[in-house]
Amino acid sequence: MGYLLLDFNNKPRQLDRFVGYLAMVHKDMRLNEQDLHRFTSSLLGYLSHTYPTRMTAQCQHAMSQYMDSITRELSKKMEIFRCYDIAQLDAVTKRSCGEGAGSSSTPRYSARLRCIGAKGRSSGTSTWTSG
Repeated sequence: MGYLLLDFNNKPRQLDRFVGYLAMVHKDMRLNEQDLHRFTSSLLGYLSHTYPTRMTAQCQHAMSQYMDSITRELSKKMEIFRCYDIAQLDAVTKRSCGEGAGSSSTPRYSARLRCIGAKGRSSGTSTWTSG
């Protein structure tokens, strides 16, 4: 995992696609940003323990910032994919039950999707930080 992330250094478009793929694959695991931070913290701890001469304090700090940036993007993309799934389910429900016969939770999902859509897809550009 660490090697794959490092391989995308200075390649924001490829990194964005890779993180999008990870988000799509992991969206149904109900992970939140805190879970992702715990994972990256454990990964950095493992790398520091396994490669103590290479994982200097400076390297750990830089990797931590890089991983935090990836974690934020991954969390956003997972939420967008979840909302997309909800919207698809909502559309199927409306088609099969008739336009006005949807469940009482339909407006809540639609409002949530609009909220996430405005927050998560503002400009279509990625917000990677260079660390």
